[in-house]
Amino acid sequence: MRCSLQRRSNYSRIGKEVILLALVKFVSPYHKITGVETDVIPARDVRELCSAIIEKYGKDMHFLVDENGDLSRKLVLLINRKNAYILDGSDTLLEPDTEAILMSYLGWA
Repeated sequence: MRCSLQRRSNYSRIGKEVILLALVKFVSPYHKITGVETDVIPARDVRELCSAIIEKYGKDMHFLVDENGDLSRKLVLLINRKNAYILDGSDTLLEPDTEAILMSYLGWA
């Protein structure tokens, strides 16, 4: 049996402004908070993506950012299968075909 995830359009147009849409995958336990495993979120960079997720899913997702509003180090956010921290962190720009995977940080003691 073949399973596929259908993508929606990777951008939206509001007037003359083009808004990029990122496909976000929420890996356990985050899909329990959001109630969905995937969503399409409009954002131009990781900072906007985190803000949009918090706005959409509420304060239970506030852990995405630290006290300075930057991407928290208490989780892993992969942007097109690369860790956002090794890219440009919160300033990582998103592209029309961006896939973001949000998962727990499994650190060693």
